[in-house]
Amino acid sequence: MTENEKTGKKEWDTHELTKAIGELYCSEEYQDLVSQNQEQTLMQMAGCERNETAHSAFLAKLFQTKPCSRGNSDSPLLYFLRLLAHKAKEQSSNENVQLSTLMPTDLWDNIVINNCKVEVVRVRTEAVTTAEEADGRADIVIDCRITCSSADKPYLLRIVIENKIDSNEGWKNYTDKNGNQCTIGQCEKYVKYYDEETVKMWTGIRDNIFVFLSPTSPETLSSSRFIKITYTDLLRHVLKVVLKQRSAYDENMAEALEEYIKTISSPQNNPIIAMDEEYIKLAKKFFYKNKELISRVVKAVASEAMKEEFEAAQTVQPEYKVTYNGKSYNEYTKLNKLAYQAVWLLAESGASVTVIKSIFANIRPKKGLLLTSDPGQNKGEKISIQGTDYWVPTNIWAERSNYVKNLLEVFDIFPGLSYDILD
Repeated sequence: MTENEKTGKKEWDTHELTKAIGELYCSEEYQDLVSQNQEQTLMQMAGCERNETAHSAFLAKLFQTKPCSRGNSDSPLLYFLRLLAHKAKEQSSNENVQLSTLMPTDLWDNIVINNCKVEVVRVRTEAVTTAEEADGRADIVIDCRITCSSADKPYLLRIVIENKIDSNEGWKNYTDKNGNQCTIGQCEKYVKYYDEETVKMWTGIRDNIFVFLSPTSPETLSSSRFIKITYTDLLRHVLKVVLKQRSAYDENMAEALEEYIKTISSPQNNPIIAMDEEYIKLAKKFFYKNKELISRVVKAVASEAMKEEFEAAQTVQPEYKVTYNGKSYNEYTKLNKLAYQAVWLLAESGASVTVIKSIFANIRPKKGLLLTSDPGQNKGEKISIQGTDYWVPTNIWAERSNYVKNLLEVFDIFPGLSYDILD
């Protein structure tokens, strides 16, 4: 690096800049990001990835799916009810609404303590509603039989889902029986229709639960009865949970679900439908490993507004958690303890001092990573390995240092060793 005479800061020369760009293109994170950014799903090829009717049709099919007899997994609909219970409690805490307005309290209690069974009676899409307030079509309507040990007999529950991808809640004008011109929102209309006693009695429904599903949660709706969930909520708490239990389901459905998850979490979606945690982790790793190069590019070509946003983002100090062969360190820490976490996990797994030294040999070839004496002044973290005390340096990990670069390379090449980033 050369030194800027005016600022006194170190700057990259052409050789170093070219090398950094080459390393970026060769990195595993870059290749994975490119692969995911270019991959197209069947729904995207068909041009229906943002078609609400297509999404509703798939979700309706999923909620009708039962685990195979050989599996011990719960049904997708029960996972969905657990998500609704969680979001109902969260919504009642954050907004001026009672939990009982969103979900019957006895049902909520039984879902939370895992004391209910659910059986799908029927699932409809584009269910027609007829009312004075204007006709409509509810996107997904699920009738299910709920069995709880605390209840004398099973009862029917109806779940009404309003599904949105690129639109907001709709509003309609209508003329009431007195000739007055009125306006009503979709959510309020469905509540009025499905809460009518004649509708409930005619179908045997005891309770209704109303759900508003969208990529981002709206601040307000025309009815406070709706539980607001996002596609990201659905992805994390239902879709991925079911996919992890794919052996308990028909393989055709498992493959379709995998394809659907790729569709809603695809980076090609603009705007996004659902944020996949694994993609976020990958993007974070790519950014922090190439932060200096990205910073230089932004400073060179970005607008002033983008530069300000980037500078603000850099003030956030990420935290790291290391995992080795499935076992994770017990907490997230700053960058200065990333190496310590890795050494601690390796030692816990039974790795010898010799093995640990060899793994990290290229980080500091002259001094090594394991110090045999306390460097003092909080410059090292003590660890005991096979009855002998060592110290892992905590003061050498400047964000742009070669030590950090060498350390991150260890995670790329050593089997079973990885890290997660938390902002």
